[in-house]
Amino acid sequence: MLLLIKKIIVMKTIEKFLLTLCLLLIFEGPSIGQNCSGATAQTDLDANNVRARIAQGGRLWWDGADGKYIFPATDVISSEEVSALFAGGFWIA
Repeated sequence: MLLLIKKIIVMKTIEKFLLTLCLLLIFEGPSIGQNCSGATAQTDLDANNVRARIAQGGRLWWDGADGKYIFPATDVISSEEVSALFAGGFWIA
């Protein structure tokens, strides 16, 4: 009797594993939402002696190559910019 109960438990465990594996394989493929184009808009905020870049895709203080959190805010033409922070991001759940 004990052997039969052990076999039933093993079979149920195998069934759960196979069901999970099948569901993962079914939903693993590409979804419709993945065909979006990347975010391109960005703007520089210039307030309180800080110039910071914010991009549409959630990137903060970064233009893809350089950090853009400039403190103190300097005129781009007159002097060299020093970036205090390199990058950041928004995470929305």
